[in-house]
Amino acid sequence: MNNEVKQDHVKYKEKQAKTTQQGKQGMDKIKLVINGQILNIELEDNSTVEELLTRLPMTLSMDDLYGNEKYYYLDEGFPTNRQSVGSIQAGDIMLFGTDCIVIFYESFSTTYQYTRIGHISDSSSLKQILGNGNVEVTFEK
Repeated sequence: MNNEVKQDHVKYKEKQAKTTQQGKQGMDKIKLVINGQILNIELEDNSTVEELLTRLPMTLSMDDLYGNEKYYYLDEGFPTNRQSVGSIQAGDIMLFGTDCIVIFYESFSTTYQYTRIGHISDSSSLKQILGNGNVEVTFEK
């Protein structure tokens, strides 16, 4: 690479990092209330989230699945942008299909496709907060 190309590449990377940082600062947040505990969710920027925001507050009685996630099938579906996510991190909140909201409390690899909704900012005690079995959660602004 010659110097001019290197400089353009460095400028591009700096601009990309700045844009990413600005995007994170402007990201919408909502709250997740579980057993009196309030957790902050950093939201993705997509049509699923836009629709979710119109339905808040929303209280769901979520079931446990596989000892790594809580899920709830909604009566009405959402617009989707499904993608193969590859790996799931504890604290991820995603939509499975068009109508199933999932809160993950364990990290693992997956071949399934999801639409990203957001991520819980501090998921260090999420597994304990969610507990075993069913749990009632409220998404609110």
